[in-house]
Amino acid sequence: MEFSIEAPLATEITRNAINTKRKILIVEDNFINQEILTTILEDKYGILTAENGLVGLELLKKHYKDISLIILDVYMPVCNGYEFLEKIKENYLLSQVPIIVTTASEDPQDEISFLQMGVYDFVTKPYNAEIVRVRVDHAISLKETIANLSAVENDSLTNMYTMEAFNYKVQQILSMNSEKRFALMLADIQDFKLVNDTFGEEIGDHVLVEAAKAYRKYISFYAAARKGDKFYFLCDKLDKNIEANVKSICKEINDNIMIRTLNIKYGVYCDVDPSLSVSILCDRLDMAIDSIKNSYNEYLAFYDESMREKRLSDQRMEADFGPALENGEFYPWYQPKVDLQTGKIIAAEALVRWIPEMGKMVSPGMFIPLFECNGQIADLDEYIFTQVCCFQKQRLEAGKQVVPISVNLSRNSIYRHDIVKRYCEIVEEYALPLKMIPLEITESATTESKVVQRFITKANEAGFEIHMDDFGSGYSSISMLTSSVFKVVKFDKSLIDQIGTEKGEIVMKYMLGASHAIGLKVVAEGVEKQEQIDFLKAVGCDAIQGYYYSPPQCQSVFEQMLDADKPLGPKA
Repeated sequence: MEFSIEAPLATEITRNAINTKRKILIVEDNFINQEILTTILEDKYGILTAENGLVGLELLKKHYKDISLIILDVYMPVCNGYEFLEKIKENYLLSQVPIIVTTASEDPQDEISFLQMGVYDFVTKPYNAEIVRVRVDHAISLKETIANLSAVENDSLTNMYTMEAFNYKVQQILSMNSEKRFALMLADIQDFKLVNDTFGEEIGDHVLVEAAKAYRKYISFYAAARKGDKFYFLCDKLDKNIEANVKSICKEINDNIMIRTLNIKYGVYCDVDPSLSVSILCDRLDMAIDSIKNSYNEYLAFYDESMREKRLSDQRMEADFGPALENGEFYPWYQPKVDLQTGKIIAAEALVRWIPEMGKMVSPGMFIPLFECNGQIADLDEYIFTQVCCFQKQRLEAGKQVVPISVNLSRNSIYRHDIVKRYCEIVEEYALPLKMIPLEITESATTESKVVQRFITKANEAGFEIHMDDFGSGYSSISMLTSSVFKVVKFDKSLIDQIGTEKGEIVMKYMLGASHAIGLKVVAEGVEKQEQIDFLKAVGCDAIQGYYYSPPQCQSVFEQMLDADKPLGPKA
């Protein structure tokens, strides 16, 4: 709340300033008139006084939330009543405080001029105490009544509708204009809590106010509401032909926000169905934004029915998870890790598959991201880990060949405070050597937080072998490889796909050499081509995992492969 002119430090006089009293600011240069008005009002109100408009502005900026009324003289030095009124019009919050002007003028044109500037009422000089009290009481009562009604309908920060009022207004507009086609838009400031935590709530409020101003400037709407860090708009029909224009508008809004790093996502529902409730329509906007939530470079999404179908599918999978776990519908499938020199299986990775009793296999790409998002993945991780332990124990007791089978751990599992203790208990229950069940941690997780680092240290100290998975898929750093806790590094498919290019092969050769030099075994993931096999064999890669030799296999097929104990040939 800044003004273009420098105000002197305000001097504040508070008469009987009891916290429960409403406060009145008297802006009057004549000390006798100050005293008269104070005497008339101080039994009921707390009084602040200012000797000119600049001091009055300073007090108003400091106390605007507590001031119920301003009594303003017209003719004052430094900053007169007219200038004071012009200044507070520049600030929405300050302009909401009602003003009574004191005047000795009997010219009706003066009253008209002040009314046009937003003044509530007048009191004439010399003062009649009873008239002053009645007009002050009436102005404050009227303002508070309006404020109470507005609080139900309007957001006090941005003066947009509350969601309750927005729902009502939109339903009215849709029902009264059934032949017209409308669109809904949602602007959602991502991770807004971080703005408040980093810069403070005052800056956070300022961002919301500035955002509201920008939307009023660039978006033509019939109704708008704010709910937390989300803004909803009812607009004329939009279609995908104007997607480029909408993106340009949204980018311009982003560029004008004070914090340049703000990430704002926009969802648009074109040609809304007026038969649906507004809450359902707004839910579809959330679905649109959810579709791009994890895509940093995308900030605009249009709702379509596939999003609703996915939401329903996700809800069904969430509901089915518990019964599916109890019924044993989740299975570990095993993808071999093959020694490049012998072609034999030397290890494997356990990958989860969901096969309902009365249905076809559910794609991991459908349920794993969902369960990672809602936290159910941690229970699934433990279940698969237990199943792998059971499988290893059965083969040991049968005297069959056993190879290490690594199990993936999601971030949710890593963040469980007792995860290492719990997994140690499971291994002890099956009386297995810990080296037979390595734990795979993704490269991105290893640098994520101190919690992850503590987990890695504890798991390593407990005796688990830790493998770094997906190396090269994120912000890879050679320094990560130097950690003594890792025994194996798995080069991601994105690196393997560079084989066949000069630069890609140079990078692979030196990364593999560096890994070996510090004592790490290297597994190449996603190997699919003969030329990749040839190169990896030539540079001394330890093992490969990929469709070249085998996709993930169900337990019975994997056992047959193990029992055969023969070199694997290329998969046909």
